[in-house]
Formats: sequence, structure tokens, C-alpha cells
Amino acid sequence: MPKLYAKLLVVFLLTTLFATAQNTQDSPIQYLLKKAEDAIQKKEFKEALDALEAAELVCPSCLTPHFKKAMMYADMNDFKSAEKAMKVAYKINPRNTNNIWYAVLIDCKKGLFKEAITTVQNLLANETTEAGIKNWNRLKSIVLTRELIFEENKIIAIVAKGNNAINDYDFELALHYFDSASNICPNCVEPHLRKIIAYTELKDFDNADRELRAASVLSYGETQVNRYAAIIKERKGLLDEALVDIQMLIDKDTTTRGQANWLGLKAELEMKNKRYVEAYNDNCKIYSLNPRQKHTLYLMMLHEIHTNKNEELAAHIKEFTLENANIDAARYYYDKGYLYYELKDYKTSLSNFEEYLKLLPQNANGLSMRAMTKVLSDSTADGLTDANLAVQLRPNSADVWNNRGFVKILMGSYTDAIGDLTKAMILNPKLTNAYNSLGYIYYKIGGKENYDKALLNYNKAMELGGKDYKPYWKYKEAIIGKKG
Repeated sequence: MPKLYAKLLVVFLLTTLFATAQNTQDSPIQYLLKKAEDAIQKKEFKEALDALEAAELVCPSCLTPHFKKAMMYADMNDFKSAEKAMKVAYKINPRNTNNIWYAVLIDCKKGLFKEAITTVQNLLANETTEAGIKNWNRLKSIVLTRELIFEENKIIAIVAKGNNAINDYDFELALHYFDSASNICPNCVEPHLRKIIAYTELKDFDNADRELRAASVLSYGETQVNRYAAIIKERKGLLDEALVDIQMLIDKDTTTRGQANWLGLKAELEMKNKRYVEAYNDNCKIYSLNPRQKHTLYLMMLHEIHTNKNEELAAHIKEFTLENANIDAARYYYDKGYLYYELKDYKTSLSNFEEYLKLLPQNANGLSMRAMTKVLSDSTADGLTDANLAVQLRPNSADVWNNRGFVKILMGSYTDAIGDLTKAMILNPKLTNAYNSLGYIYYKIGGKENYDKALLNYNKAMELGGKDYKPYWKYKEAIIGKKG
């Protein structure tokens, strides 16, 4: 009884307060259902449940509160509670056709589309009225649409896993995910395009060409196919040919969007091949076409930092604001954090990574960067909590292992850092900074054998980084001096 009185009190307070505070024509039940719907939209499920239970008390014979409760539970994947709510509705009025409607929709939430379609087909087979046939055909259309959306979302999730595997340099795993996506949706273009990237990284150009042909058959336009054709050429070592092809596309597509798209690809390939000046010039062209492209401005500023274009950098930093930016807030804060990291303003860098992690608290790269900037800002700070979590979240990422090793060096844990840096180099043998950091550890440990190892790693870092590489740890001259 106390529980019932408490619920009745909730009803009384909600309805009375609403009636006195709001000028509305809604009945108490309408108000409570609207309140529940608003809470569901905001994913405030407890508030929604309170409103729906209050609605049940206000109108014990109404089915809508039970239907809404069932769908809310289904959204939460609590199908046991959803079925319980449906049983209550059925008990109130077993002849109401909405019982079947919502049961079918819950099957869709479970992914049971074959069962849902079978139910609707049986209803259509036994329906004799025009209104009934129209009703069940409408439900059939909803089921088919939801099945399509469900499959598309499944494909998107699988492709995202494949993309993560590419970022972690696990190309075989990436191919596994992309093949799974192709099997689920044979007519989807994206899995074929992403397989091209994995195959080219593995230097398997026959399969890359095969996927390009498959994509060209399925694609509704030439843009993506031309893009990946240029990428394949660049991966084969035919960069100049790829750039000629892209320039032809730039000349052909005079739209602002087209120009920006092809210039962006050109700059990307130039950056990858250390043609930094050409990439910078192309990014400047993109930015002139659309000053809202703040990520392009970020790429320009990175070049300006590394080439001491201080005047241009000062002007561009003023333009690098979130307002009117064609970029999401998280990307903006990450880019800004990295810019100030490169400028060695670690406190400003840290504050931007803090903002980034408010939006994406489980992002491994953000955690990894915050770990480094914490310790660089304050040598007594704890950087390992973030660094450890980053490794847990992305154990196959060379970058997060390298960054945790870097944090350990900053904290003086040289021996512990060796394992992290070695793991990073196993995952990505071309990770320049890992060699630089490992060499620094051997230099700090000291001794002839370790000095030799330090020089070996330093020289490897310089070889991989090229003439524009600026190592964080500079110890070569010191070693040469010690070796005399």
C-alpha cells in the first residue's frame, strides 16, 4: 500500500503542478505521455518510467503507456521487461491490433526480421478488409525499412572495426572485417574500397586491383574509384603518375567541392612521400576555397611550425577558432592540442586535450596525448593512469605503446620504457620516434655497448624520418663526445 500511495502522490503532484504552472489544454494522461516521450528522447529512462507509471495510474485502461514502456525497454535491450509490458497491454485489451504492431516492432529491435516479416505475411494472408490490408502493408514497409537500416548500421560498425585495425597496422585483421562486411552486403562499395587500402599496405597489388574493379562495377560514380586508383598507383611507387592523374581530375572538376576533394588527396599523398612544401601549397589552395576548413588550416600550421614560418603561423593561429568551423568540436580540440604540443606550450596543449576528452572520454589517442602533456607540464604529475588506459583500449596501436614508453622516460622509468618502445616497433617497424626514444634510454643507461645501441637507434630514426625530421631527444653529439 505505501508504494501505491507514493505513486498516487507522484500523479497528483505532476498533474496539479502542471495544471497550475502551465496554460495547456492537455489532459493529465496526455501531459504524462508527452513528458515520458521527451525523457525517452533525451535517454532519461528513469524519468520516462516514472511518467509512464504515473500515466498507468491515471488511466488504468489505457494501452499507450504500456506500449511506450515496452518500446523504451526494447531500446535499452531489456527485452524481458518489454515482453512483460506487452503482456499487461494484451491483458487489458487482447483484441487491439496495436498489440501485434508493437510485438512486431520489438522483434525488429531484437534483429528478428524474418520472424517479423512472417508474422506480417500471415496477417495479410488472413486479412479481408481493405483497411486491414492497408494497415498490415504499412507495418510490412516499416519492418523492411528497419531491416535495411539495421543491416546498414551493422556494416558501418564492421567497417569501423576494420578501419581501427588499419590504424593499428593489423592489415590481415582489417581484411577479415571488410570481407565480413562484403558477405553481409555484397552490393556495398565501401568494404571493397577499404580492402584496397589493406591490400596495398601488404603490397598485394593484384588483389587491390581486383577490389578496385569490383568497386567500379558497384559504384554509382567515378569519384571514389578514381581516388582509390590514384592511391594504388602511389602505393606501387608511381607517385608522379598518381599526381598527374589527380591534376587531370582537378582540371576537369571545376566545382569548389571537387577542387577541394582532389587537392586534399594530392596533399595527402605528397605528405606521405615527404613532399611537404607541395602539400603545404595545396592545403593553402584548399583553405582559400573554403576558410571554414579548419583541419586544413591545422595541417598548414604544422608545416609552418616545422619550417619556422612564424609570421604566417601567428596570423593563422588567430583564425583557428571553433566558431564557423567546418569541423566537429572534438576534432578541433585535438588539433589545437597537438598544435600547441608541437609549439612546446604543454599547458595550453593539455587544456585542449582535457576539453577533447570531455567529449570523447574513452579515446585512446586523446588519453595518450593527455598523459604526455601532463608530465611535460609538470614532472611530478601522474601520466601513467591515462597512458595505461590508452594501452588497454587499443592494445594493437603502436602509437599508444610508444607514447606510454615516452611518459615512462619522462618519469625516469627507463627500464620499464624499453618494453613499451620495443612493442611499438614490433607493431610498426617504421615508427620513427620509438627508435629515437629507445636510443635515448641506452644513452642514459651509459656504457660502451649501450652507446653503440643508442647511436644505432638514433641513426635509424633519422633514416626513417628523413631530412625534415626533428628528433625530440638529441644525444648523438654527446655520445660521440663520450666515446672520444
